[in-house]
Amino acid sequence: MDSIEQRQDNQSILQHGTNRYQKRLAKSTKRKYTSIKLAQKIEICKIKSTNSTIKNVELASRYGVGESTITDILKKQHHYLSLSPNNYTASLCREKPSKYPAVEQALALWIDQVVDRNCSLSGHIVIQKAVTFAQLRYTRL
Repeated sequence: MDSIEQRQDNQSILQHGTNRYQKRLAKSTKRKYTSIKLAQKIEICKIKSTNSTIKNVELASRYGVGESTITDILKKQHHYLSLSPNNYTASLCREKPSKYPAVEQALALWIDQVVDRNCSLSGHIVIQKAVTFAQLRYTRL
């Protein structure tokens, strides 16, 4: 009898220990990194502004991200709602500020003028013009 009771005690200890281990593993598993595109961030902000009763947990599960990610997006809500993304910027996940905004502005203006004149453009020509604008801008300083 003693050996049967000991076996049952040992089995219950093993099972209890296994459950603890499984619980610890379940807690330690990390969520997969998911990036949200700019268009989705704007959509989240619009949903929250039109329906303030929706919980962040619901938005997080809908978009497959953590609740803290939704909170961070909503903290920058005014910024995201002020943007008007085009096809290219809507597909971006991160906003990177330009290192040389003056050169970028001058280049954008030049490209608009060239396109208005129906001239052909290539990547090589744009790069050359960008270098020229950079040299003009930063050699005068």
